[in-house]
Amino acid sequence: MGAFLDYGEPDPFRYPPSANVEAAVRILAAAGARRFLLPTMPDVGASPAYAGSDRAGTATAICEALNSGIAVIADGLPGELNVEIIVFDAAAVFISIASDPAAYGITHIGAAYLPDDQIDFANPLRARHEIPAHRTGVDPDAFMSFWSLAPGRRVHDALAAAAANLLSAYFDVRER
Repeated sequence: MGAFLDYGEPDPFRYPPSANVEAAVRILAAAGARRFLLPTMPDVGASPAYAGSDRAGTATAICEALNSGIAVIADGLPGELNVEIIVFDAAAVFISIASDPAAYGITHIGAAYLPDDQIDFANPLRARHEIPAHRTGVDPDAFMSFWSLAPGRRVHDALAAAAANLLSAYFDVRER
């Protein structure tokens, strides 16, 4: 997504990401796979990378298009390919966290722990400057986003728990 929003290519409206997902499901089904877990995409337009920018609306539209495509795939391919598709609504997990961040131990939802300008991608090992949140002693786990588009640890924990809960309804999951 960043490649399109930052550089204009590839155009996700001309080459929808859900087409890649569908192609992958078809290839794997032809190879014998029968069960698929397809996650939805959270609204990246609300992330620290794009929120409030002129690219937020486009980022949101790309996510909505991908999620609509996932729904079409989940509705159509199981009957056609004799497969089971489980849709994991990761977007709903993000909405739940943003609606009640304190329930997840998150106190910072509007900014990332690691500022966008912290990494120089032309020279990623070059030191930039001290991380402001680190300097003030703020726990990185208290951030919804660790870096611009990257969820923080507690968000990953919530996603893992929600996915495990969903999958336990489909499979006989036993603790080891």
